[in-house]
Amino acid sequence: MRFLFILSMFLCFAFTSKATEKAESINNPYILNTKKGNLRVLQYNIWNEGGRVEGGRKSIMQTIEEVNPDIVLFQEVRHQKFIDEVIEYFGERGRNYYGQSLNRSSAFLSKYPIKSIRSSEELGKDSYAFVKATVEICDMEFTFYSVHLDWEYLAYYNVRGVDGQSYEKITPWNDVDEIIKENSKSRRPNEVKAIISDAKKEIDKGRIVIMGGDFNEPSFMDWGKETKDIRDHNGLVIPWECTKMLYEAGFIDCYRSIYSNSVTHPGFTCNAGNKWANPADLTLAEKDDRERIDLNFYYPDKRIKLLKASVVGPKEDFIDGKVVYEKSKDKVYTPHCVWASDHKAVWTEYKIYL
Repeated sequence: MRFLFILSMFLCFAFTSKATEKAESINNPYILNTKKGNLRVLQYNIWNEGGRVEGGRKSIMQTIEEVNPDIVLFQEVRHQKFIDEVIEYFGERGRNYYGQSLNRSSAFLSKYPIKSIRSSEELGKDSYAFVKATVEICDMEFTFYSVHLDWEYLAYYNVRGVDGQSYEKITPWNDVDEIIKENSKSRRPNEVKAIISDAKKEIDKGRIVIMGGDFNEPSFMDWGKETKDIRDHNGLVIPWECTKMLYEAGFIDCYRSIYSNSVTHPGFTCNAGNKWANPADLTLAEKDDRERIDLNFYYPDKRIKLLKASVVGPKEDFIDGKVVYEKSKDKVYTPHCVWASDHKAVWTEYKIYL
């Protein structure tokens, strides 16, 4: 009897351990990231280095620790000091990262040594369009663009009755040509043209190109016929310029390539339903201004395959002046810490063919 009792306890423990391991492997990206030959990229606008939320600065590091990305494409990093703090934080925990901000809004963090890095300063002293870094992974060179496009003339607000430049209430716009014309007053289209031109040179050198960032502009894939009568789109189908140019240049929208239905899987990233933030900081108007403006792209290459894409952050969104639980079918991974940003982050995972 004693033997049977011990045997039953052992089997129970073994089954429980397996069940626990399986549950953790589903819910914990750290465990999922242990596969050899996979590359995980986290794109993350951190809202003034987490300074708008109490405890936000530390929570950024905790989020990275939990998601365990190989590459982080940051936006709203103003100083190298922050990157140095992140590197020190992980160094104390036995995990090495390399990173630079170049004192621009965009910054780059990597588990792999950085071979070269530069910013978009040539586009103008006040341009924060991108930081570009090249690293070697599995004997292959990858070039990453951390993108933060111009935040002026946000024409998608004009559709909703708010001027995207002055943020004053206006009559909602319904002329697509006028909306695109207003959008073009920003530097975003020219910034994307510069990125595409630069990326083509990298591709010609045989490098794999991946980019991600805060585009401050929706995707044309999210403003089609199927969404024209929802989300305060005012009945409009709008070919937003920046994503259209990238699409025509051959780049693939990571999230939309995995989840093609923009109704069931909108993938909203801004404004995040951040219960730790001041509600007055989360929106320009009491409108349904939920958007997927944090976008990730890669150029197709037989040496890599996109496996997964997921939103990271609270499941809630901020809509009509309230934090509301999002009922979409999007897969959202919520870290076990304070959320530091008014944006949600996006991670993508690739298979590298060795």
